[in-house]
Amino acid sequence: MWFCAVVLGAPLIVAPPLLVRHLIDVSLPSGDQAAILRIVALIAVTTLLVLLLKAVAAYCLDRAVIQGLARLRAELFEQIQHKDLRSIYGVGVDGIFQRMTHGLTQIRTGMVQFWGELVFGVISTLVGVAVLARIDPVLVLLCISLYLPYLILKNRVFRRQDATSANWDRQLQAYSVIVQVVREAIEGIRLVKASNSASLELSKLNEAQSNYLSEFSRYLRIICQTLFLNGVITLFPEALAYLYLGWRVYSGNASIGSLLAVVGLFPQFRQFMWHFSRMTFHRDGHSAHIRRIEELRHLPEDVYERGPASTATPADGRNVEGKVSFQNVAFSFIPGHPVLENVSFTVKPGEKVGIVGVSGVGKSTLANLLVGIEKPDAGSILIDDVPLSRWSMNALRKSVAYVSQDIYLVNGTIRQNLEYGLAALPEERLWEALAAADLDELVHSFPQGLDTIIGEGGVRLSGGQRQRLSAARAYLRNPKIVILDEATASLDLESEARLYEGQEKLLGHCTVLVITHRLDSLTRMGQIILLEEGRVREQGTHRVLMEQGQSYAALFADGWR
Repeated sequence: MWFCAVVLGAPLIVAPPLLVRHLIDVSLPSGDQAAILRIVALIAVTTLLVLLLKAVAAYCLDRAVIQGLARLRAELFEQIQHKDLRSIYGVGVDGIFQRMTHGLTQIRTGMVQFWGELVFGVISTLVGVAVLARIDPVLVLLCISLYLPYLILKNRVFRRQDATSANWDRQLQAYSVIVQVVREAIEGIRLVKASNSASLELSKLNEAQSNYLSEFSRYLRIICQTLFLNGVITLFPEALAYLYLGWRVYSGNASIGSLLAVVGLFPQFRQFMWHFSRMTFHRDGHSAHIRRIEELRHLPEDVYERGPASTATPADGRNVEGKVSFQNVAFSFIPGHPVLENVSFTVKPGEKVGIVGVSGVGKSTLANLLVGIEKPDAGSILIDDVPLSRWSMNALRKSVAYVSQDIYLVNGTIRQNLEYGLAALPEERLWEALAAADLDELVHSFPQGLDTIIGEGGVRLSGGQRQRLSAARAYLRNPKIVILDEATASLDLESEARLYEGQEKLLGHCTVLVITHRLDSLTRMGQIILLEEGRVREQGTHRVLMEQGQSYAALFADGWR
């Protein structure tokens, strides 16, 4: 539809000026009123038809571009879920957000400018030049001799003023910093208020905006220069053309209708020059956004995402039973500074294991390695004696429930949070999971019950309530392996005891790994693994380790909780 509207509408732009020429030179001198009215009507109809076809073309193009970019955004969003986590952190959350929102919007603007304004202008201008050549070839030579050198020289001058893709990259990076400062301040609004640091955040924002404005000012200066120069270069040849053709009319070598036809054609030439000049400048800006999108597409994939494609069973066709083995696993975020070294242990199916150690010894990293969020630098992780790389992540993660200390809740209802990542479930199962998490009485007390909206990040719930809701969500997955990373840190001892009692009812058959500092929690474990300096220092039951009187016993003797 866009193509048809352009093909019909662009050549039709020259019709009104030609009809005006015919009206002045032929119809009016003839005195035929019927012919005059027909020409006037044709002028009105063609003018309105051009406007209509331009509107149709703009609508069809914009809608097609928006639909295409929506598909691209969805494709990018899906691809990012399968990219390597470290490479995602390298780009940054705000960098990804800026590219998938503002960046795609700028690409849309560029596509609409090129395919809409410029292509429409090219066709109509070529037809107009052909008409102009028939009126007087000298007019065409006059325009070419002035317009062409201007376009060449202007591009070179602006290049010297740093109107390049490098300038656009610096602008985009500076803009990402503004987004980052605002996002961090809003996400950490409680800390900002509690520490009375609003002025500090404001100064960070002002600094980020100052850096952005310094980069943007160069762009703005070039834009203003372009406005002035474009105005001069479009009016100057137009004035010369009018003087030349006016002189020919005065000398009797051209008609007044020809002069008026040229007057009607030049606004189209002026508009084309304006769009063409702007396009040559914005080309680097649009290509910078496209390049940044392509960088996201070419981020390295998560090594586990390249595993078997099955969504129900692992590579060898077996279901998850729950055995977990770490064999000489090593991992580091920064080369030369290991977080884990030669970590080896085995957890039997259905066994309850506590993982303990002081902060920073790699307990949460160990959990991330088990669910495939991170990949070990050396060694192997096996589930049911099958290396993690041989499992389909889709299949494995359906059988693993991970309750992280960084609780993620969607801005929706309790029901939506419980069913997150799952198909719709019967209400009986939802209430059963809430009861196991010691949250059913609270939800019953809400007027909307399961359909109560908890706000962004669960802001309408307390820290302990958010942890229990996250635990209830994990129970509903019917997992074979459960990882609880400080999942009871915000609960009192009584609430924690009730949570573990409910957990035993629903997850008694599961392999459970509990990362915790709570002594009462550890006494429930069948096995305890103590991490120290990134290594497994002690392993055994709570009673055995206390009797040995080594590092584990010393932690409790020092009042560690």
